[in-house]
Amino acid sequence: MHTVFFWFKAEAAPDTAARLLDFYRTEVPGLPGVLAVYPGVPEPSDRPVVDSSFQLGVSTVFADAAAERVWQDHPVHRRMIAAFEPWIAKVAVYDIRVAAAMRL
Repeated sequence: MHTVFFWFKAEAAPDTAARLLDFYRTEVPGLPGVLAVYPGVPEPSDRPVVDSSFQLGVSTVFADAAAERVWQDHPVHRRMIAAFEPWIAKVAVYDIRVAAAMRL
């Protein structure tokens, strides 16, 4: 699982997060090796351990590590970087090797 959190520059347009959210919803699902995409905005919390300072978070589930590596150089990913990088102040990435899915 590849999880990315985005913080936008103060001068970014107010709809920047919405436009990037739309990009993930429309451009990424269906790409080879992409099993699921979960984009969203922070959930407000009073808990001190919760960091809700980001503007957008996206978790992408890939078929395997090779598929995630393909994504890094994929034209869709390159297009997203070109379009949004000027407005991004900070990015945090967390890659998780999922051992097995658990049904509750």
